[in-house]
Amino acid sequence: MHYAPIPLTFLGWAEEILGLGLYWHQARMFVLLSLRKLSEDKKRVTPESEPPWKQRNTQIYVSIYLGFVAISIRFGWL
Repeated sequence: MHYAPIPLTFLGWAEEILGLGLYWHQARMFVLLSLRKLSEDKKRVTPESEPPWKQRNTQIYVSIYLGFVAISIRFGWL
């Protein structure tokens, strides 16, 4: 049985247009990678030599992003 699609609310529409749903998913994956919490699928396909530098790079980027947020809050931009 085929169901009719659920109509989007204005906020749901804005989220889809701006890609915020994808952004939150990618941000979550980025933080999990920086904490080295890989899924079993990713562990299986990732070479052994790759995770240490991947984790280091994502930790650097996460700290830069958090620094931008802290500066934005401090100066009232956010």
